[in-house]
Amino acid sequence: MKCVRVTTFMEFDVMPSYGELLAKDLLVEPSDNAAVHLISHEWLSRRHPDPDSNQLRQMQGVFLEILAGRIENLFSKDDWMTFSKGASIGSQRSQLAAAESAQRCSDTITEDTFKQDFEEGLIWLDWSSIPQVLEALHKDQKTLRDFNTYRTRAWCRLEEWANLLSLSSKMPLVVTEAPSIATYSSLTFVLDNAGRPERGPCSGQLSCCSAGHSISIAGERKSIPCDMISMQSVLEKLYAAKMDSLANSLLVYSYTLLETTIAVEREKPTLEEFAQKWRISGHEGRNEHDFAILYIAALTGNDPIVRELLGGRRKGEPWLVDKTGLTAFHSVMGYEATTKLFLETGDIGKEQIDGYNTWGAANIHMSSEYGSTEMLRLLLANDAEVDLPKRPCSAYAGRTALHCAALRSQFECCEILIRHGASVHARDARGATVLHMAALEPLCLVGDQDPNTKMTTLRLLLEAKADPSVRNDGGHTAAELLALASGHSAGEIWLALCTHDPLMHIN
Repeated sequence: MKCVRVTTFMEFDVMPSYGELLAKDLLVEPSDNAAVHLISHEWLSRRHPDPDSNQLRQMQGVFLEILAGRIENLFSKDDWMTFSKGASIGSQRSQLAAAESAQRCSDTITEDTFKQDFEEGLIWLDWSSIPQVLEALHKDQKTLRDFNTYRTRAWCRLEEWANLLSLSSKMPLVVTEAPSIATYSSLTFVLDNAGRPERGPCSGQLSCCSAGHSISIAGERKSIPCDMISMQSVLEKLYAAKMDSLANSLLVYSYTLLETTIAVEREKPTLEEFAQKWRISGHEGRNEHDFAILYIAALTGNDPIVRELLGGRRKGEPWLVDKTGLTAFHSVMGYEATTKLFLETGDIGKEQIDGYNTWGAANIHMSSEYGSTEMLRLLLANDAEVDLPKRPCSAYAGRTALHCAALRSQFECCEILIRHGASVHARDARGATVLHMAALEPLCLVGDQDPNTKMTTLRLLLEAKADPSVRNDGGHTAAELLALASGHSAGEIWLALCTHDPLMHIN
């Protein structure tokens, strides 16, 4: 692997090719303990990744802030916590925090160690690898490219997923023209992509497919193989190694949900094989995590096993609970079919429907945040409390399902909740309304990936009479939060908020 030093990278005016770097003796081989920064990107022309150096200048600007020790200017408080500790804010108070942190490749990152990593660090290059800015023009196709188009590319997806599936991953940092760097935790990414094959790397766009798997060389058409074949092979090897490394971790259950997303072929196990895999003896036995077999089957979305276990259960039989008081129904992660199986028993009452998991969230919060619309409809049809707040023990105490859906731009979930009477005026423990949630993350790393959904979600909330003049406990309106996160050019979303807020004035 060949890299360039960060100090060398900072001197570039135009991104040089591998050959140019080699000729100038600017490539170095990293040592085993070197800090190597992989910078993923979407190319902005066929001949050069960044012909106008837009991306290069943006990345150099971020590095300059880090090298100057102004790291606090680049992160929101929550994002720095997620990046530095290697665990999502939502799981900080649960056992999952330790499990997430154990998967990272280093201990807790401090501002000093982060700066040192860049001072002494290296950058890995393909041509030269550069992050995309929020909007840049593709030189050949004359189309805008941004983080949303980046995530449509198969190879870009593979780079993102390879980090997730590596044996010692780090939280990715997404650099745009916004003043803050954005990130997400591994668990959040897993839950957002679970059971969604359309999000997997092999469902992304490939240039070889666009070219019909043939290219012209010296006027002659030549066939080329599909990159998807090698990509799938790489994914399966990464996934198998990751699952082996997680064998004794609480995260192994969540990562099991990714099998369909990355198209890993698995034979359906028998009940006996399933119990053996998860080290459980008997239907009421528990493994080292205190999970019973039905709990694990529901948690990992294994409907055939759930159906078989529920079929052997007596009507009215008490549900097994774990040491925190949770039943198998609480472990269902947004799967409508699994939920239906439990409801068909006739033994799931309102106490279960509105029951909380270890994060202080109920199924209505999880389904709303991760866009499980059918699951949400099913819960509401079974009398789920539409404005149920997250418990005080949650890192996001007081948030309702509508808060969760608005945060992730889950437009359809917002629409369903509002139709069922969800309050657009509800406030969480920090005084935030659903509009504050919609404005909190202008770049949607997790949630609905449609670039227009943020705006349509915001319009929906405003049409439902959400009040943009309300200030949270920090004294900010939603528009002010958006300006802080996006800089002083929040565009259409900012204008929509200000237009509906009689107390705001646009100069």
